[in-house]
Parts: sequence; C-alpha cells; structure tokens
Amino acid sequence: MKISIGWWGSCSIIFLLLTASSYRFLRIQNISCQTTTSETCSAVDQLSQLKNSWVFFTNISEHPVVTTYAQKNNLTLVSYKIYLPHTVLLIFAKNPRAYTLELHAGKIYSISKSGTAELLSEFSESPTIRVTTALSLLSESGSILPQHLHTFLLQYTDNLSVIALLPTSLTLYETFAQLESQDGVQILISYENTERKMRQLEQILQSQAVTALDKPLQEIDLRFDLPVLRTRQ
Repeated sequence: MKISIGWWGSCSIIFLLLTASSYRFLRIQNISCQTTTSETCSAVDQLSQLKNSWVFFTNISEHPVVTTYAQKNNLTLVSYKIYLPHTVLLIFAKNPRAYTLELHAGKIYSISKSGTAELLSEFSESPTIRVTTALSLLSESGSILPQHLHTFLLQYTDNLSVIALLPTSLTLYETFAQLESQDGVQILISYENTERKMRQLEQILQSQAVTALDKPLQEIDLRFDLPVLRTRQ
C-alpha cells in the first residue's frame, strides 16, 4: 500500500512539528534567581509556577508569581535576563528594614516597609518595638504583618525620636494599642489615623495647660475623634 503526501500535506506536517516543538522551546523551563549582591535566592520553589510561561510574551516584572515572591521575601525585582531557548534569570534587591519587632515570646522579627517579617537570631540596628499581645501576628516562619498594625507601627517608630516620652514597649489589642509614657501616663491609641493621633499626643504632652492641672495626669485616651484626658483621683 502506497501513501502519497502532497506539497500542502508536507507543509502541514512540518508546521505541526514546529508548533509542537516551539511549545517547549519558547516557554520558560528553567528559573534562576539571585540578589544584587550575587547571593542565591531562598525559597526558589515559590517561583515554579512561572514555568511554561511564554518567553517573549510574558510581562515578567508584573507577573503575579514574581510580585508575590518579592513581597513574601522582602525583595524588589531589579531586572531579569532571558537566555534562549528557555531560561530566565531574576535579579532582586533586598529591601531595607523599617523596624524590629520583639514579641513577648522572645522571637525577634525584622519588618520591611512593605510589612514583610523575617525571623532574626539577634537584634538589628533598626528601631526595636517590644510587643505584648494575644493577637496572632506572625506564623513560626514569618509572614506579612497585618496592614493596619504595620501602618500604625511605622508611624509610631517614626515618632520615637520626635516625642521624647514615647516608650518602646506596647500592648496591642484588636483595635487599639496601650502604652505607658516614661513619666507614667497611660496612653490608649487606636490604629486609625495614626499620624493625626501622634500629632495630638505630641501637643498634649508638651502642653503647659496639662502640666498646670490641679491633679496629675493619669491617662490619655486617643481612641475617639477628640482626646480624652483623665486625672488621678
């Protein structure tokens, strides 16, 4: 039995073979990752879902797999290189620490400006906040700090050098933080509008009218629109 294949049939077969081979040839199969200091990235398996993406038609810098990996690992994608036929090299920069968080259990975490936490073995030079709380802030391996708490703590650490009486130890509750100033005044402050609350606190602590009160100031409550001051009975 003789089978004859015409010119168009030959072209069709060649086209199908090229299409089948290009599926693998033009798609990402190998992923390399390093930092700008030439260190090998950790947890590279988190990038595995980038495989089989098109080499030339994928916006790698905005790909959800890449952006999620960067956020989880406190990194910023600086550049990437494509090595044909199917390898991509991702180059990340490490983000600086914003502050250090010491939980009451003794664990110390480095917190980036994006809120990513990294477990540390020792203290760093960044401002350290000691926290007592029943809230579940971080997992054992580190994770992303809840955004409302991170925003509050960022504003708080920025004001440590501005408001002299602020302590570095806080008790965190569901909707507010409790602290004691260095002169013994209890302070309650909500997580909302932290910058405005800090300005209010600074004005109260520096107010001559407050220091001139008949009774010593016991508590400053900043959980409401207007501050509430309570004196010792």
